[in-house]
Amino acid sequence: MPTTFYHLGSAKGQRRVQIHRFTRVTHELRDPDKASAAAVICGGHRVKVALLRRTKHSTPSRATVRLLRYFPDPPLLRMLQQQVSSAGPALASEACLAILGPTQDADYQPATCLSISSAASQSVPPPKLSTFASQYTVSWSTDHVLVAADGSVQLTMDQVSGSGYASKDMYTFGYVSTQIKLVGGNSAGTVTAYYLSSDMSSPYHDELDFEFLGNTTGQPYILQTNVFANGVGAREQRLYLWFDPTADFHTYSVLWNKEIIIFAVDQRPIRIFKNNVNLGVDYPNFKPMGIYSSLWNGEEWATRGGLDKIDWTGAPFVASYKAFNIEACENTNGAGNCANAVAWWSGAAYQSLDATSLNELNYVKRTYMIYDYCTDTERYPQAPPECATN
Repeated sequence: MPTTFYHLGSAKGQRRVQIHRFTRVTHELRDPDKASAAAVICGGHRVKVALLRRTKHSTPSRATVRLLRYFPDPPLLRMLQQQVSSAGPALASEACLAILGPTQDADYQPATCLSISSAASQSVPPPKLSTFASQYTVSWSTDHVLVAADGSVQLTMDQVSGSGYASKDMYTFGYVSTQIKLVGGNSAGTVTAYYLSSDMSSPYHDELDFEFLGNTTGQPYILQTNVFANGVGAREQRLYLWFDPTADFHTYSVLWNKEIIIFAVDQRPIRIFKNNVNLGVDYPNFKPMGIYSSLWNGEEWATRGGLDKIDWTGAPFVASYKAFNIEACENTNGAGNCANAVAWWSGAAYQSLDATSLNELNYVKRTYMIYDYCTDTERYPQAPPECATN
């Protein structure tokens, strides 16, 4: 197979990238503001990167790089991610991103290679979508919920009321997801919630939360997750998303089995909660949970601790939903039967994160997390026991 070279100019000399064993070059991106940075996407399972630097002997330095699932995230790569996302299925099923870092003196920065396949290696099966009406019912403020002919749903909020919906059934273990486009513009004080919960009237209820905390125009949303087990919560984690959640729909999902709970955004894990009953930590094992979503007034705490209130001149506020998916064990089977049910979400492949997904999770934590109860020494002078494994 012919060798392809991409010549990269920089202030400290010219380098080139040599790519072997590629199926095809899918895309090339250059950053005009950073002459020393460039990226090439190519198909294939392995990439050899040759960095040639100007020396008196013109000796090439070579590095062979395996595919990784995480990488430094400068603006160049964010631009690349957006283009990859828009290309969708046009990309090879396993693509590779080779990035050259800036040159330092006569040395070079090793290249980084990233698998950017359209689905994660530990991906879930394609969703079994159904209509809103078949799985859910409006639970709060019917006149503030709009169900469109195409099956999408809008929750609205004004000074009179917020709104919400709930699943018709309760479940023990499974996989649930939906696509949400959040309130745009000045959303300060608004809270859009997507969550699972057992009987909320019980002081010993279980709950798994996505809470999207609105912000003033131009400021990023904060995604807060929380886990309640047998009534014990206060396990908040907060992070910024790596995209604008008001510009388009994105998939938010929870996988829950007897060993692990995985929160994910666009199939990218952002949080796990393992079964640590052996450490004395309660786990949602026995109480069936429903699936809920709501848009409500959280101005007393949601944005900058309540400093930024809702600007009602922007009402009605609208959160949009589509692609409703529930693949779970219905409570009619009983919690014990659900724990032993043969289903893809309870299989060994989904009882822990594989190495690739764990790398993704750790990258999200390092890059986007802004609060973790596990590291809040004022609240917890001694970290809760589950923190060591989650």
